[in-house]
Amino acid sequence: MSQSNQVDRRVVPSPRVSVCIPNFNYGRYVSAAIESCLVQSYPNVEVVVVDDGSTDNSRDLLSSYADVATVILQPHKGAWQTFGRAFEESTGDVVVFLDADDLLIPDVVDRAVQAFAEIPRASRVQWRLRIVDADGKPTGATFPPMRWAMPDGDLSKHVVERRTYVWPPTSGNAYPRWALELLLPLAAPATRWIDLFLADTTVLVGPVVSLSQPGACYRWHGANDSGSGDYVQVYRNYISDIVIGHENLRRVAEAEGIRGVPQAVTAAKDWAFASYRLASLKLDRPGHPIADDRIPIVAFRGVIAVISQPHFAWSARLKRAAWLVVLALTPSGLVVPFLERTVLRSSLRSPTRTEGEAPGGVA
Repeated sequence: MSQSNQVDRRVVPSPRVSVCIPNFNYGRYVSAAIESCLVQSYPNVEVVVVDDGSTDNSRDLLSSYADVATVILQPHKGAWQTFGRAFEESTGDVVVFLDADDLLIPDVVDRAVQAFAEIPRASRVQWRLRIVDADGKPTGATFPPMRWAMPDGDLSKHVVERRTYVWPPTSGNAYPRWALELLLPLAAPATRWIDLFLADTTVLVGPVVSLSQPGACYRWHGANDSGSGDYVQVYRNYISDIVIGHENLRRVAEAEGIRGVPQAVTAAKDWAFASYRLASLKLDRPGHPIADDRIPIVAFRGVIAVISQPHFAWSARLKRAAWLVVLALTPSGLVVPFLERTVLRSSLRSPTRTEGEAPGGVA
């Protein structure tokens, strides 16, 4: 039996919950993030804030919370290292990573603890995020949208075969400490996004629980780290993240003794990955990073994958399949206008970077 399988994969009753907040130059918002943790209805909450070399007023603000939170100041190291430091400094049995510009809804920790009590071996509890503007005013939207099914239960077979499913960004998840201790050391060095990594890998070590109501607020203020205005680079980044994610999936599957993960990243029935690759091919075929890709084949496999995608209504499947077909047939001079109209305009301005959104904004 591997060492990973010897871990006690249960959350203890009445666990201590750590909310870990990485901060970099979000002085305008970080106080509100901390305050949203301090007013949780669940009594046993620890707040850990790691400032990643901010050059604004963040550190002055954080000093006033030294009595109610663990505040760590470090030189700038980047997001992944900052999340890791926050986790290392935490002591909770359950961990929530909260972006410094987001807010927790006051009862979400209590609801997450109740979910772990009902399913102690869950590897993740997830919830939707209410989207608010820069001033915290609700927009009326959520992510994922309420009309999208957020699957739960045992998703390991689905992710091994298909990768893509609907999951919330960073502030929409609670993790048992055992899962983070098991998984984080297995991440490939080039891994960028902790939410993507954990969405891919937690499903291999336990079931996922989805709460019915939103649990946090995602503050959309136009500076969120979700992409750039370079259309080609946006899709190349998506492709790179999924290639790295496939390596992570294989690492965890091997550690867990799980079979069936395709050797090649392109072999998975991943319609979102096919969408990214097709857009990249149409935008800049000579610079496309996967040499064997061909437009007709990528489009065909993407259509087959999305038509058979569980958790999606037929209308959603057909809309995505049509998008793939139209993009494949679009003349080169009209590709950018097509993407701007159907995808990029919304994806670059909307609070999404998750696989469930791809191609961005096409619901």
